[in-house]
Amino acid sequence: MSDRFLAYADPSAAVRRLYRTARRALDRALAAKDLELAQDEAAMALIMAVACADAFLTAQALDLALDNPKNYRRILSDIKARKPLDVKLATWPILLFGRTLPRGDYSIDDLLGAKARRNSLLHGIGDQALADNDDQPIGLGLSAQVHPLELGEAERALGACLWLVSTVLRARGMTNAQVIEMRRLWLGIGRKP
Repeated sequence: MSDRFLAYADPSAAVRRLYRTARRALDRALAAKDLELAQDEAAMALIMAVACADAFLTAQALDLALDNPKNYRRILSDIKARKPLDVKLATWPILLFGRTLPRGDYSIDDLLGAKARRNSLLHGIGDQALADNDDQPIGLGLSAQVHPLELGEAERALGACLWLVSTVLRARGMTNAQVIEMRRLWLGIGRKP
């Protein structure tokens, strides 16, 4: 079996790769001498941090819901319907833990802010009608250029991802020592690259 297949067969390996990619991109952004390169790497870090948080939440939800067929079907239905991260964060903790996730130094709002920023980077905003020479509408265009990403936005996204991992693990009833060990497994924190 190839390493590539194993990365997707083992959810923790896939999440670890996403987190490691985000962390390395942020490190490159912080070390970059060129502003454009720093912004490009920060954008990659933010995008990967949001993907990591989503992948971790999905893997944990599927694992936790195995003992409850109704919740499992609901979560699987949400996945198949490609429900966005904000829907998962609003509904899955209530299904799985009977409550929303607690707030701390970071929160769901930080993840949702990172997701919104990711969407603006990837999709832009099409709200200006484009017309041909006869003033016939031919589509939508971007009303303004996407604002460059600030390094702090990428740092905040990575922190929010780490917050989600720790918070979900604590909600599962893990001690601080267990949370630290599971963060090593899921994110590779404390391992050599």
